[in-house]
Amino acid sequence: MGLSKNSKGKKAKPAMNVTPLVDIVLVLLIIFMVVLPNTESGASVELPTMEHAQEDPEDEEPFMLSIEDSGDLFFEAQRLSDERFLEVLEMAHDREPERKIMLRADRDVRYGRVRRLFAIAQDIGFPGVMLRVNANPDEDVAAEGDALAAR
Repeated sequence: MGLSKNSKGKKAKPAMNVTPLVDIVLVLLIIFMVVLPNTESGASVELPTMEHAQEDPEDEEPFMLSIEDSGDLFFEAQRLSDERFLEVLEMAHDREPERKIMLRADRDVRYGRVRRLFAIAQDIGFPGVMLRVNANPDEDVAAEGDALAAR
């Protein structure tokens, strides 16, 4: 808070400097804008990488089925027990029979477990079962190097 002199010069009036407050608020706003989009609820899954991965489908957003490296199952962001897993998948398919399902499995999950989840989703009748993977990061670096070499 600073003091400013009256035009007559008799008494000093207090004046508040809000610049530091505005600076702090702007920094907090920027921090929240950067951090919040990167937080994802649900399973913490480290996806395997794959060369020549296809892009996500552009039609209706599929159901998300996730399995962590510990074996915990998630449907959308809801943790499921092994007993309720089949029941929840069947209810979701009954609600929206044309919607596909996307499987996100941690890279440390055994392939047999992932394949069983595929088979269960197919048996229930989902029109498509997809496996989400990350693109190979080496592929992107090689493509950039080829583009630079072509110049």
